Amino acid sequence: MMYFFTKKYILNLKIEKVFPSYFVVYVGIVCGSVTSPAFGFISLGRFLFWFGFIAYLILLPLILYRVLAIGRLPEPAFPTIAILSAPASLCLAGYLNSFQDKSLNLIVFLSLLSLSMFFLAIMYIPGIMRLKFYPSYSALTFPFVITAVAMKGAFNFLTKTLKLYPQFLYFVRLLELWAIAMVIYVFIRYVIFILSETRTQDVSP
Repeated sequence: MMYFFTKKYILNLKIEKVFPSYFVVYVGIVCGSVTSPAFGFISLGRFLFWFGFIAYLILLPLILYRVLAIGRLPEPAFPTIAILSAPASLCLAGYLNSFQDKSLNLIVFLSLLSLSMFFLAIMYIPGIMRLKFYPSYSALTFPFVITAVAMKGAFNFLTKTLKLYPQFLYFVRLLELWAIAMVIYVFIRYVIFILSETRTQDVSP
C-alpha cells in the first residue's frame, strides 16, 4: 500500500490533496513498535520506529503547511485534523516500548512535540463539533487515545530520571479522561447516525 500511495500521491504531489491522513500510511507502521515486545520482535520494533519517526519528520512540515498556511480542507475531511495529535505520540509510545537503553533527550523531544500537536489539534475541536456527522469523526478517537498512552509512559519514565512535579500526573489523568470522552462522543454520534439512516430507509417507499 505504501508503494502505491507514494507512486500515486507523493510522486505526483498536489498540495490541495495533502491531508493529515498521510501520516497513517507512513507513520502508522510504528504501531508495530508498540506491540513488538509482546511477540519477541524487538529488533523489528526498533526498525519500524526509526522508519516511522524519519517519515514523520519529513511529512510534518508539508502537512503543517497544508493545514495552517493553505487550509480550506473539504468539510468531510476536516475532522482528520485531529490526526495531527497521533504521530508524535505513536513514535513516543513505540520508542518507550521497543528500546531498553532510552535517550532522555529523544523522549523529552517527542513528549514536547506530542503535546504541541495535541494542543494544536484541540484548537480545531470546536469547529469540528459544529459540523454534521461524517465517518471522519473517527479521527477523534485513536489520536487522543495514543497521546494519553504515550504521555503516561513518558511520565513513568521521566519520574525515574527527573524530578517531575506531582501535578503532571493530574495532567496525564486529564488526557486519559479526554480520550475516553472523545471515544464515547464518537460512539454516540455513530449510533445516532446509524439509527437516523435506518429510520430514513424504513420510511422510504
